[in-house]
Parts: sequence; C-alpha cells; structure tokens
Amino acid sequence: MMITNSHLAFGICILLSILLTIPVSGNETENDTIFINHEEIFPMEDYSPEPESEKPDELTFISELPTVEGVGGKSGWFRIMSDPNAAQVTFDGVSIGITPVITRVSSTGTPFHTVEIELENYKKWTQVFYENPTPGQTIRVFAKLVPDECCADLRITSAPSGAQLLINGRFIGNTPKTIKNLMPGLYQVTLSRSGYETWHKSIWVSPKKENSYYVILEPMFAPITSGTLLVKSYPEGAEITLDKTVRGKTPRTLTLPEGPHTITLTLDGYLPYSTTMFIRDKEDARIDVTLTPGGNIDTPLIIASKDRETIVDISSLEEMGDMAAGFMQRSGTEKFLTEVNKPGGQFQQNGRFITVIDEEGTVMAHPGAPSVVHANLTSITDRNMIPYGEIQISVSQSGGGTIYESDITNNTPDGGIIISSVRSVLENLIITTSYPLEIPLPAITPSEFSLLSDKDLLYEEEFRQIREITLSVNETSEDGTGEFSEIIAALNHADENGIVQMPVLQVLARNGGGFCYMTDPEYPAFLTLAYVTGIHENKAQLRWISTSEPDKKAPEKIES
Repeated sequence: MMITNSHLAFGICILLSILLTIPVSGNETENDTIFINHEEIFPMEDYSPEPESEKPDELTFISELPTVEGVGGKSGWFRIMSDPNAAQVTFDGVSIGITPVITRVSSTGTPFHTVEIELENYKKWTQVFYENPTPGQTIRVFAKLVPDECCADLRITSAPSGAQLLINGRFIGNTPKTIKNLMPGLYQVTLSRSGYETWHKSIWVSPKKENSYYVILEPMFAPITSGTLLVKSYPEGAEITLDKTVRGKTPRTLTLPEGPHTITLTLDGYLPYSTTMFIRDKEDARIDVTLTPGGNIDTPLIIASKDRETIVDISSLEEMGDMAAGFMQRSGTEKFLTEVNKPGGQFQQNGRFITVIDEEGTVMAHPGAPSVVHANLTSITDRNMIPYGEIQISVSQSGGGTIYESDITNNTPDGGIIISSVRSVLENLIITTSYPLEIPLPAITPSEFSLLSDKDLLYEEEFRQIREITLSVNETSEDGTGEFSEIIAALNHADENGIVQMPVLQVLARNGGGFCYMTDPEYPAFLTLAYVTGIHENKAQLRWISTSEPDKKAPEKIES
C-alpha cells in the first residue's frame, strides 16, 4: 500500500488530536498550582480556521520565485501563515515577504524545502519539507510563533473560593489556582459556582506583567433586605476584607444584607484600616479612607446615604463607655489600652469607637488615629484653630457629659463633627465614646474667630451675625427672663441628637471660658461655633455665629 502525502497529513492530525486530549498533570482538585504543556492550550488571539478555498489571490502577497520547470512546466504552491502574522518568511534561503504569503514551486524539482519565519520578540521558526506540491496543489504551512520570553503564569482567585475554572472551555480545577507555563496570548476564562452568576472574561496573558486576577462572584439573588456600600481609598487598590472574606480591591461597590458589617482595608506600604458599619435596607452608603503610609495618622471619612439619619442614640454611647470602664477595672489598664488600640476590636462597634486620654491631654488609645497615641491632644487644632481634647478634659473633670467636637481622623477640606459621650475621670484616664455625624465643621474665618473672643464686639456689616447673650452660671432650667427667654429654654433642652447645651457651657465658664461646637439655639438644625467667657459676678457671656442669613444692619447685643 502506497502512503501518500495526504495519508501522512491525516496521520499527523490524528496524533495531534490525541495529544491535545491528554489530561493536565497534578491533582486538580487539591493543588493550588497546575503545570500546562504550552502546546496543550493555545491562545485564541488572531487565530481562526483558514478558508477551504485554495485560490492564491486570497492572500495578501504572492511570491514568484525563479523555478526550474519540469516537463510541461507544472507547478504548485506553498501557502505560509503565522500567528501572529506579519512575520518575515525565508523560503529556501530567499526572502519572499511577510505572512500570510504564497509562493510558486515546481512540482518536479528537488523535494527539499526549508521555511524560516522570523518576527521581533519571537523565537525563530524553522521547518524542512521533503515534498513538492503536485500540479495545482497548495501545501499549507502554519507557524505558531513562540515569544522569546516563554512562558507566563496565570493566577485566578475568587470570592467565594471553590469556583470551577475553565480556560478556553477546558476544566482546569477549582479556585484558587495558578496555571503555569502558558503561552502568551488571549484566553477565555470562565468561573462558575452554584448559587452565583457565571463569570466570563477574555484575559491577555503576558510574561511582561503580573497575570493575577481576583474575581468577585455575584450572588444570583440579592438578600431580601439589603443596601449597597461604595468602598473607596486613597491610594486605590487596597484589598477589601468584609466580615473576614476578601471582596476585591478599592474602589468597589458591594451589595450587603441589612445589618452590621466589619470592613478592613489593607495595602502594601500602608497601615491597615478597619471599621464597623450598619447597612440599612435600600441604603446607598460610602466609605472613603485615606490610608496612612508608614505610621502617620490615617484619615477615614465615612459617608452614609443621603437618607441616613444623623440622630444617634446617646444611651448607646454611654453604655459602650460603661462597658469600656468595666473592662479596664477587670483586666487592668495596660490590657484595656491594648484592646482599644486594636483595629476592629471590641471597642469599635457600628461606627462607634472608644478613645482614651489622660487629664493632661496625652492620648493613650485611639484606634482611628494611631500616630497621635502618646501625643498631647490639646496641642493639635482643627481647621478653625480649636484645640482637640480641651473640652473633653473640662467636661470629664466636672462629672462627664455629651458634646460635639471635631473629628481628628477626618482631614477632608470640610472636616467633620462627632458626638462624644465623655465619662468622668477614672484612674486619671478619660474614656470617651464617639460617633461620626454627616455634618461638616462650620466654616469660620479668622476674623469671625477673633470677634467671638474679643472683649468688645465690633458691629461691622462685612462680618456674619455674631449673637450674644448673658448666661447665669447657675441657670439649669428654662426660667430665662425677658425677650430672649426662648433661647435660654433651647439651651436647657436636648437637641435632636439628645445633647443639652447649657451644662457644657457652664462647665466651660467655670474653667475660665473656651470655644465649643453647638447647635444654633435660634436655628437648631445647624451647628455653629460658640465662645463662652469666664465667670464674672456669677454670669458669663455666650457668643455664637448665627447660621441665618446676615441682616443688613449690624447685630444687636442681647441680654437675658
């Protein structure tokens, strides 16, 4: 039986098909890494089956080589292609152009031909053919070029893990999985897991980059009560760990069931950041974090949806403070401070957090600002030049209370306000429970700042309204008299966040006076900056910047 060229080609095709069905080595269900013979899985980029037509005019280039024609001058063709194309082709030592190309060959010449294909950044491809085309026949040559840097690894991980991984339709194993020895090129990657949407992506694998992909599989059905959380960081690319499960990198929007969730952000070269948030049904919440390089103060800003209530339950702050004090008395000061400073520890719950300073203002524990630990808090001021910590010390030494103060962890241009429940001094330590509000710091100019504490008010139209009343230091009820008794009553009543302003103002007056943030007694929906003087004849002056529109005339001095 005579073996023709067509028989030989058919046999080679059968052999290749058998080789391509050989399973990959290694235990795919247990091992994290799998080695691939790069001839088993080919990239898909720029490759498509060639048409059956043998017309040479379908090619972009036709080469006419000098040929020694046999009897009758019969000839055939060599059709040469490559992936990628545009590679330089040398046929029997003569350059004939770039792929795809076709060249005429005598059917009766010497049946020995060398094809060389070269492309920059790819290995040279060479093959010898011991045959001639029969008259009118086209011999097809296809070269899969291999990059000089061969080969590349591909790492696929997913949340949740255990997803089935397919590459170009072939099952490779379950995530997480590293596939080694892949040829550079484009691959179709598919992940599937019961209860989650199937994920598809075309991935370009290159030896010149890190081919690592983290995939968040989306549940087929969102929880019945759920909200969304947009997690952003500066710089971007921080890994998000939500409730002990890695959920991708910032920036990312997550769909979460209603309830409390713990979020931790980590990035190489930066301190980890952790917080706890309560997601409400149909809420669109955000968290923006400026990560701390090395060991400086980190500056988180948590922003809930527009519909989120800024009202906080004061009793929950007081209960958390009591819990912290009890822990310190049972476990000792050193263990207590270590626990408070621990990111994501038990003293950070649903946005509430514990801080500790001593009576001189030295920071002993602050989970949101680790770089200020052991620094004197009163030596640091906010953007309105108000020292941090001074009001905490005054209120704590007077038995404790609830105050508004500037958030030291918020260094955005607008700053932020927190509500703080300050306990009375315990073993020379001041334990405070705080909660951030969706309220920026009032914007105060240097001139307005000076006016508040000036001995005599300057009534000039270019300044915002400065309001002033005289307070009785012993006034504890709404028994103010005169035209402005309603203002006195407002100061003695709890505002919408449960804070009564009058006790705080009286504490400041007894301690020689000072600045504080408070709700405007005339427009209680807004926060403002106030200043109270020291006591003189059992009275003190209270001044604040009105949040109403400025009047055309100068503000009046008010006395109760």
